[in-house]
Amino acid sequence: VQLGLFAMQQAAEDLAAWQKQIGDAPLSISVNLSSRQLIRRDLVSDVRSVIARANLKPRCFRLELTESLVMDNPEQTAHVLAKLKQLGIGLSLDDFGTGYSSLSYLTRFPFDTIKIDKSFVDDTTPKRAVLLKSMVNMAHELGLSVVAEGISDESDALELRQMGCEYVQSFMFGAPMPGDQVLKTLREQYPLTQA
Repeated sequence: VQLGLFAMQQAAEDLAAWQKQIGDAPLSISVNLSSRQLIRRDLVSDVRSVIARANLKPRCFRLELTESLVMDNPEQTAHVLAKLKQLGIGLSLDDFGTGYSSLSYLTRFPFDTIKIDKSFVDDTTPKRAVLLKSMVNMAHELGLSVVAEGISDESDALELRQMGCEYVQSFMFGAPMPGDQVLKTLREQYPLTQA
């Protein structure tokens, strides 16, 4: 739990520092939530204080939960997520399509984003495109944005973009890197917005 709180604090502080350096660039940061964090009574107040301490706009801070984590205790999860959503943060359902959750959970929980699991992107069967397009369309009809995970080449990224997928996540676009390297990369991408 302490490690999870530290990860949230560090992510928020890093984002705040990058925002100061870059200016008006539309930056946000996502943090994976663990099962231990989710059941903590202090989670909502922890998130509130992390955001306040870093002086972040809540919409710039996102939490990601896997389907299996949501399924562990759906009633408690719905209650906690509703309180987190009231803070104004983003909530993503990670590894979408790989767990045992019901599609009704997409309307029951206050997620604003689904992250399509890499296994669907990597699928080589003829039904791949139908499944991906269906997931993207369904998410959009429910008012959710879509991230596709594990894109392996530019043709996949283009295909998903043509399907309406707003975001892709992939080592193809950048491997994990230390904060100073992130800042350098951001400065290269947003040279005119720097404060």
